[in-house]
Amino acid sequence: MKYILTIGLLLFGNVLPAIDLLSNIKIASCSQPTGRAYYPELGITTTETSGWKDDGIKNGIVQLSKIGKNKYDIVFVDTYRRIISSVEEGADVLMLSYDKNIISFLVISSGKTVDIYTFLKNNSGKLEYIHMTSRSILMPKFSVMRGNCDFIHFSKL
Repeated sequence: MKYILTIGLLLFGNVLPAIDLLSNIKIASCSQPTGRAYYPELGITTTETSGWKDDGIKNGIVQLSKIGKNKYDIVFVDTYRRIISSVEEGADVLMLSYDKNIISFLVISSGKTVDIYTFLKNNSGKLEYIHMTSRSILMPKFSVMRGNCDFIHFSKL
């Protein structure tokens, strides 16, 4: 019996993580965010470089995935063309609100950044997302950007 239990634990210890990986469901894929950002005169930002600026991530991509029961991840390509998983970077990804045509997520990166991502289908049927950032380290930044989405699967939440 002891051996059966050990084999069962070994088997399920290896299989369950694989099953969890298979449950990764793409909810939304969006791109080309543009908007505005405010850089206060703090950290490395000088008087000359502070103020309102146009903002955006050329070729930027954002994907929302369901990675488990009530667990989500937001993966994005940053301005340096790096692919970053919010969860793998240690952030908490929390659903803030959900309705039939709109969902919002809060992404908290301890001591670094707070982001809010809202994915929506507007009254004209167009899919888009809004990304708000509040970053407080090195070069503080507060921004709002908007991009288009290829798909948003509200029913898969």
